[in-house]
Amino acid sequence: NDSPANAPAAAEGSAEVDSAGIPVGFTAEGRPYRGNLDAPILMEEFSDFQCPYCSRFTNETMPGLLENQIANGEVVLVFYDFPLNSIHPQAAAAANAARCAAEGGAAAFWAMHDRLFADIAEWSNSGANDVFQRYAEELGIATEGFAACLQENRYADEVDADLALGQGRGVSSTPSFFLNDQPVIGAYPLDYF
Repeated sequence: NDSPANAPAAAEGSAEVDSAGIPVGFTAEGRPYRGNLDAPILMEEFSDFQCPYCSRFTNETMPGLLENQIANGEVVLVFYDFPLNSIHPQAAAAANAARCAAEGGAAAFWAMHDRLFADIAEWSNSGANDVFQRYAEELGIATEGFAACLQENRYADEVDADLALGQGRGVSSTPSFFLNDQPVIGAYPLDYF
């Protein structure tokens, strides 16, 4: 096994795939991933759902990464929340919404993740939770508890814990990545990675 020593362990029963047929699940620590956990390259992403550069990465770079390096087992992507609360007042609410979606499984998390980045302007001002509820309904992932999860900000502590973890690793801006623990700061084209 030549995966990195710090590679996340797979959570039990994580044989789900996303809409593109990519394996998805949660690490033993509960973090969402895309790809094969045995991949030789662990790509950790610290991201803010309201960050335009994170959106650019997700919408422009991620598709190629998914189709190539992630699909062929070279890379596993693990997602961490890093809301820049001082400049993105709805980022933490969006992170909570994605985690609420995750109660329906990893594929539901990634569907919400992709939808949040598709149109930041639609939810970034006021009434964000109403927009998140509509997204969940459009995506077919609105569980009975989804609205309650949004309203009570159920995952605020977990989002804050990711933020503190990132800060402890030197993250100060988004998107920030670690490729087998090597930092890469910023949204770059696929070739750069």
